[in-house]
Amino acid sequence: SQSGDGLIGSLVADHLRFADGPTELVAVDRLAVEGISVHPGEISVASIDVEHPRSAVAREVDNSFLAAGMRLRLPQTSEQALAPTSAPAVNAGPLLGLPIAATLEKLRVRDASLALTDRAVQPVAQTTAWAAVDLDHLTLGRSAEPATLNVRAKATGVAEELSVSGTLTTAPDHQAVHLQIVGRGLRAGPLAAYMPAGVNVGLKDGRFSTAIDGDLALNPKGG
Repeated sequence: SQSGDGLIGSLVADHLRFADGPTELVAVDRLAVEGISVHPGEISVASIDVEHPRSAVAREVDNSFLAAGMRLRLPQTSEQALAPTSAPAVNAGPLLGLPIAATLEKLRVRDASLALTDRAVQPVAQTTAWAAVDLDHLTLGRSAEPATLNVRAKATGVAEELSVSGTLTTAPDHQAVHLQIVGRGLRAGPLAAYMPAGVNVGLKDGRFSTAIDGDLALNPKGG
């Protein structure tokens, strides 16, 4: 609807499903986008909620990929394409410059799943990954407080639990990431198919934790 010099609106869709006969290709139980506001130079969204999005991706024996009912064949890499080229000169500008400001106050993704099959290896590798995502206060195109991120995931036969939590800074002249990553119940499972011949992974309950801190900003003196 019209609001002054802009537009406001919302979108809700339930039980979206794309299938080939009885085979479900892509589906989501609920998609709700609330508080959409479009004004000159700015777009904002109050919340996006996604419930149980799901799909499947497969790599076939011929190295083509099948997803959502479509087959993708990656182009062959030629020696010419790999040849180094000189980069054109560019003027320094904002590291993450956008023509407008965009804000997303809240993103919630619940019970997302992706079934993965690779028939190009032997034995065939199969797993299903699940994830939940919380993202708050994301701003692009102008300076703002850091966004907060919390991701929880797992994969059948590979990881019982993976978590990523921390903050993201996405200002035009300053980007930063501060994340804590924790994993437990790690094992090779279906990934053993990618190991070289004669290499066996005996991991049954692997665990790890690490912190990632990165910071990138424009030099105020230029250069």
